[in-house]
Amino acid sequence: MSGDSSAVPQATCDSEEDTTTLCLQSRRQKQRQVSGDNHAHVSRQGAWKVHLQIDYIHCLVPDLLQITGNPCYWGVMDRYEAEALLEGKPEGTFLLRDSAQEDYLFSVSSCRYNRSLHARIEQWNHRFSFDAHDPCVFHSSTVTGLLEHYKDPSSCMFFEPLLTISLNRTFPFSLQYICRAVICRCTAYDGIDGLPLPSMLQDF
Repeated sequence: MSGDSSAVPQATCDSEEDTTTLCLQSRRQKQRQVSGDNHAHVSRQGAWKVHLQIDYIHCLVPDLLQITGNPCYWGVMDRYEAEALLEGKPEGTFLLRDSAQEDYLFSVSSCRYNRSLHARIEQWNHRFSFDAHDPCVFHSSTVTGLLEHYKDPSSCMFFEPLLTISLNRTFPFSLQYICRAVICRCTAYDGIDGLPLPSMLQDF
């Protein structure tokens, strides 16, 4: 920041933004973004203290092993592939897939109102929901707990996904994929660097 006294700071330490980031992919890319600008807090002349970067706390998905073992989880898939699989299926049929948007890990695609609907699973302060900022919407500490809640039609509001019939996956995941889920259960994000694994596998 230069010495322009009229500049308004973009972020301050009073921000209430959740700084927790759940990690499943692109681990090294996130690390490079942090290390490339390690002057997270820069002091300027006067009373203002400008924060140029938010220091995110990285966490692994808490129930990735249960998610991977759930037959409704299909892994990498876009909305068009999901719609093709759900075409002609009864009301309440659903599948869980990786979200195509990098800010979200998972999305649910389901059949409701004679069409395919897609809902991103949001995370806020280690709680998962289809609308993380609405306290009236159900929140769960795990993704699988969120799916279980919406199996009950009486628990679903008209604008929420109805998840009564699982569309089961038709293929096995690779051993590497399953091992990642097991490792996530046994360690924390900060412990990944200490694992006796090649860097390529640590990134995965």
